Amino acid sequence: MNAAMPASAMPVLSAVFLVLALGLAVIFGPQTRPWSWGPALLALAAACLAAVPLLRRKDRVQTDAVLIFAGIVTTVWFATRAWLSPVREDATGELLLLASAVGAFVVVRCIAGDARAGRVFLWGVALLLLASGIVCAIQIADPSYSPVFRTRADDRLISGFFAHYIDGSNFLVAASVITGAAALLGHHALPSRIFFGVVALGGFAATWFTLSRGGILAGIVATTVFIIGLMIVGRKEGRRWFAPLIIALPLLGMAAGAYLLHGWSMRSDGAAQGIGTVAATLDNAARLHYLGIVLSCILLHPLAGGGAGSFAWECFRFMDPDILGNMVGTRPEMVHNEFLQAATDYGLIGAGLILIVIAGSFIAGFTRMFTDWNEGGVDSADAWRVGGAAALAGMLTQSSFSFVFHLLPGALMLGIALGLATRVPAAVRGRRSPLSNSLLALAGCAAAILIVPFGWNGSRVLSRLWPTHFSKTPETSDSARIAALDDAIRIWPHSSFHAERAALRQGLANADRRITADAAYSLAIDDLARASELDPFEPSHVVQRGYLLSHIGRDAEAEAAFQQAIQLQGGMEAGFRARFQLARHQLAMGRRALARGNPRQSVPILEEAVRLMEQACGISGLLRPDMYVLRAETHETLGAARERIGDREGALECYNHAANALRSKPAHYLAASTLSRIARDEWSAMRLPEALARFIEARARVDRAEGMLPAGTTPAQRDAFTAGLDWSIQLLRGACVQPAK
Repeated sequence: MNAAMPASAMPVLSAVFLVLALGLAVIFGPQTRPWSWGPALLALAAACLAAVPLLRRKDRVQTDAVLIFAGIVTTVWFATRAWLSPVREDATGELLLLASAVGAFVVVRCIAGDARAGRVFLWGVALLLLASGIVCAIQIADPSYSPVFRTRADDRLISGFFAHYIDGSNFLVAASVITGAAALLGHHALPSRIFFGVVALGGFAATWFTLSRGGILAGIVATTVFIIGLMIVGRKEGRRWFAPLIIALPLLGMAAGAYLLHGWSMRSDGAAQGIGTVAATLDNAARLHYLGIVLSCILLHPLAGGGAGSFAWECFRFMDPDILGNMVGTRPEMVHNEFLQAATDYGLIGAGLILIVIAGSFIAGFTRMFTDWNEGGVDSADAWRVGGAAALAGMLTQSSFSFVFHLLPGALMLGIALGLATRVPAAVRGRRSPLSNSLLALAGCAAAILIVPFGWNGSRVLSRLWPTHFSKTPETSDSARIAALDDAIRIWPHSSFHAERAALRQGLANADRRITADAAYSLAIDDLARASELDPFEPSHVVQRGYLLSHIGRDAEAEAAFQQAIQLQGGMEAGFRARFQLARHQLAMGRRALARGNPRQSVPILEEAVRLMEQACGISGLLRPDMYVLRAETHETLGAARERIGDREGALECYNHAANALRSKPAHYLAASTLSRIARDEWSAMRLPEALARFIEARARVDRAEGMLPAGTTPAQRDAFTAGLDWSIQLLRGACVQPAK
């Protein structure tokens, strides 16, 4: 008896760790940064290790070897393609998500049939859903409220524990139908069922308050599948509520329609707050263009895909600012559709394998709802299947609008839903299936082995960065943040850590006027170089490195960096501005050449700066404020250089373009100065009508400057210049000179 106790306690232990993993993922890990998943990964590894021995028990039978084999093939394909990704960081994140989904599936399949473990799991999901609902209720009263982290991504909308309302609604829908199925079909005590039912209804209500269009639609789809499952089970078991449910179907349909339409119209009412409208969602050329970008990326490697995260850099080459408008600066790091993301990164083979697994899971689940007769009346198998199938349908709907499975809570819920939906029939537990058991044991062990080291390192990084990055009373000093990043980089080198440390070091260098600033800049440049090594397709690291190299005068290296960034960013000039920064760099070099007294050297440099600036502004579409100013200054500086080499007409062309096309007021004053010099040359050559015409035009251009003067020009100088123009005009007119036409 004593020897049997540990074995009997293992399902409960595994369920406890699974609930703990899900809770930690929801509370601390609802983000795309893999190191933040550390605590949840450790709990999931413990759940897997506790579950795997259950597969050796004689009563632990898995009968769907074909479906499990298909899942293993899909997992191996995705793992292989992820491992071969040219960006190791993306590969690591994808592998951890994949292992998490597999681990959650294995655990659910192993604890199925154990009444105590099932109760632990359901109570855990229900309590986590209740806590999420309470947080949502608080956020309704105070939208800025964040339960754990200092801030949320968008504090205008309700999101619960999550940073973004879309991910919050995804969890609420899945958890609600799982809990609701336990309330209506589970064999639990009446108080427990009432509690589950109330919590499930609260979860659906919270979903509506998130105002997530995808979440509200996902709730309708999940509820539809839920009702279909109820009808199947009610008809099979002759439940008393079956007939009333059939009669109520039209009312339920109208309620679902009202839920959907009113929820979407509420979202439309938020348009004044910048949230968006339904019409804008359905009639949006930019979204269609994004779809075209996805298809273009898929066609680059249709069968095998580009590897984990490949869309994040391949999409740049297909960006069209004429179609995207002001959205061109919004970087599409992921496809807002998980199926298309899979087709892009893992090819049509990967997408096809996913379809097989998903379709097989639904077929297995609904087939067992029809055929699995619960003669003892104590098994909650149908509750698990109905809840799992409904949760899977809801999350798949939501995944058509966002990358919900690229967050750890979504990956865990995916594995849980698959495990629930495909629960093994109790009637066949007299046969053993060593193949499926062995495959599940292998998958569980592999998942645990993979996630343990990353879970440990991620937990260490999270604890080290918490005081400076997430705490509601953070340590804000640059030295504290740099020290925390130093430790994080030693534990888990990541490009984002190097980029952030580079920014902090740059800030220190900007504030330090002593010689130590050069050392800080050099350290920042080294950090950005290391970030590019870890993520070689990320243009922002290269652009910033080029900017710092330009700042400290390493011109050749800066130009090489900017040219590299231009190739990486493709059509995303508005997002990364590599051409603009290269133009800024060329402008700085041209100004230095002018300051050294080498105008002939500066002219070709400044002409290249003008070319790049115009190209950058043309690609960017909508211009940022700094681009307006620097664009005009580039033309004005080229004008000054041309004037220094005696090309006054060329200088005047530059000033006129800056003044008329770019609406630069100081350019009018610069043009007036040049016109005045040309007029004096005309006067010296005794071409008095031409000189007078130039003086008059110069005087008019001073007025058009409206008091806006070029850098280095004082009001006193302007007054003296104006007085000189007036004297010259008056003198020539007094000599009866008529201005040239």
